[in-house]
Amino acid sequence: TYHFPQQHGASAGGNINYKSGKWNSFANLDFSRRVGGREATFTRIFYSTNKTTYFDQVATGNFMAQGPPSVRLGADYNVNDQHSVGAMVYYATNTAKSDFLTDTYIGGAPKKPSQFIEADNFSENTYTNYTTNLHYTGKFDTAGTQLNVDLDYVKITNRGDSYFNNYYTDLQSNRQTTDLLCNHTPNGYDIYSARLDFILPLNKKHKLEMGGRASQIKSDNDFRFYFNYGSLLLDPQRTNHFRYDEKIYAAYLNWSGTLSEKVSVQWGLRMENTASLGNSLTANKVTSRNYTNLFPSVFLQQKVSDNYGITYSYSRRLTRPNYGSLNPFRAYRDPYTWYEGNTELRPQYTQSFGVTQT
Repeated sequence: TYHFPQQHGASAGGNINYKSGKWNSFANLDFSRRVGGREATFTRIFYSTNKTTYFDQVATGNFMAQGPPSVRLGADYNVNDQHSVGAMVYYATNTAKSDFLTDTYIGGAPKKPSQFIEADNFSENTYTNYTTNLHYTGKFDTAGTQLNVDLDYVKITNRGDSYFNNYYTDLQSNRQTTDLLCNHTPNGYDIYSARLDFILPLNKKHKLEMGGRASQIKSDNDFRFYFNYGSLLLDPQRTNHFRYDEKIYAAYLNWSGTLSEKVSVQWGLRMENTASLGNSLTANKVTSRNYTNLFPSVFLQQKVSDNYGITYSYSRRLTRPNYGSLNPFRAYRDPYTWYEGNTELRPQYTQSFGVTQT
């Protein structure tokens, strides 16, 4: 049981930058204590062939998350006027505690409940983020020819336990029963990525940019649900082990320049290939995807006068479902409320057209 009196949040931070000779270094510390809460009322009516069920619920919830200050350290070294290399490391961890307390009345007519359920939910999670980056910049001439390379590795872990204590009261017989549950949720992500960008000025009015990126995300979520009556007994119906592996390869080409004194344009084309594999070990279900798409974009700026300009734009974009939405695990809230992901979700594509006057 957690106690949340009047809550106070705070944040503080500091930066140190130091440059000496060919070295340019920095250190950053950030501390935060995040708090929040809510009060909610849920009214639901379930219609079936033979009866109607009325569901009235009030809920309160609070959370608090804090940890030691996050640390970001980095340094760049100028090999000479044309080449520089650098590295960055980041570490953050915090522990979050929350509760969600509900009182629910259920009955066959409005304001005439036959059952009362008190559900007291408590959870505690520890989140950790490790990030590393190596980068290189090469400047090959005074015209602006430049090469940038980035290598990244991110490891995110989240370890937690939740307890769900449900107390049922039959309002007609006054008979009381309990349902005590808990879950253990170790999960995490490993993210690897490499990126290369090359800038090539063609002349004073035209510039070409090209590059590519490769990334891989590995996710392992092992949600274990238990009956909690003195000792823990695994509940196979609500336990789920889900692994997700996604590889993304992308390449792009951009050209920008002026067509006349009053018209400038930028157009680009990006190609992406995505290969993903979602594996629900508990349900013995594997979902495999492999798709390639093209994403063009055009931006045209027209200078009508010194005080008036118009920009025309078009782009095609992709939004992938987040990993939690793909996980078929049923996230438990109370005996009558839960949500779960869907391994069959597909990406969302957006065609965007715009005209902007300035």
